[in-house]
Amino acid sequence: MLGAIPALLGFKPADALVAVGVKEGFLHVTARLDLGALARPEVPDWLAGRLGGMQVFLAAYGEPRRARAGLGVMADRLGGALLDAVVVGDDRWWFWDELDAGGPIAAPSGEAEEALLEAMLDGLDLLTDETSAINGALTFSVTMMLQSDITVTNPVA
Repeated sequence: MLGAIPALLGFKPADALVAVGVKEGFLHVTARLDLGALARPEVPDWLAGRLGGMQVFLAAYGEPRRARAGLGVMADRLGGALLDAVVVGDDRWWFWDELDAGGPIAAPSGEAEEALLEAMLDGLDLLTDETSAINGALTFSVTMMLQSDITVTNPVA
């Protein structure tokens, strides 16, 4: 799933929470929020409402402790709809509930993720950041800016 997220968004997320909603076995929506937006109570409530009726995978990108805190906020809102959640650092990822377990819990990202992306995106140009994605022509998704810090991507365009 981590390898697919940049392809779903059109860019590699940074300092962000990404929610991937699955309904009836199909990808239904991919949403990206700035981690800082989760401090506003209406934002996680709004996203949880939009993801109602779906099973959700969460990935938080950024400084691991801050990212985990953001995951906690959304996990509380999603309850039983949460499939799994991971924290993604610069070159490692953790299951969010194992971050404090101590020791080298993390699995490497990087090379394996890049190989998967390369295979998935054969012939597509992956943009390096959100601004490039928003300003570029994304033929495989429709991106709508709902607020300055919330991006929702619908891959069924």
